[in-house]
Amino acid sequence: CIDSNRFYPTPIMKALGYNHHAVADWLMNNNQLNIQTGESDVLGTTLHVACALCTDTETVTRVARLADSGHLNRVAGDYKYTPVQAALYWGNMSGVLGLLPVLGVDWQVRHEKEGSLLDMARKGGHSIIADWLGFITATVNES
Repeated sequence: CIDSNRFYPTPIMKALGYNHHAVADWLMNNNQLNIQTGESDVLGTTLHVACALCTDTETVTRVARLADSGHLNRVAGDYKYTPVQAALYWGNMSGVLGLLPVLGVDWQVRHEKEGSLLDMARKGGHSIIADWLGFITATVNES
């Protein structure tokens, strides 16, 4: 039995948070799973947990595609981050890359204290992510 707590109140959050990808896949294949339910006091929604902690890019993409559009840019958790901001805060490249193919993610979002996504990556010392975000930002600004 997977217990609940304030970090991972649902089984899918716990599987994602501990990088049990096979369990997460099994849960997502279960037609009874509602990815929109449950919210971690600390991290936010299921998508926030996936973006912050999951090390499998395809799993992050799958969670994002299962989430309704309102969750893609929802501010949640103790840190008041969107899912992409959560990925940056935790330095999770898989979280950032997992969101790239998902339509509707706001790559221009700004945090009231930490600035743009690029600012967050640089301040966090995540130079590889900052390089990617520089490319993404330039591409988005061109379109």
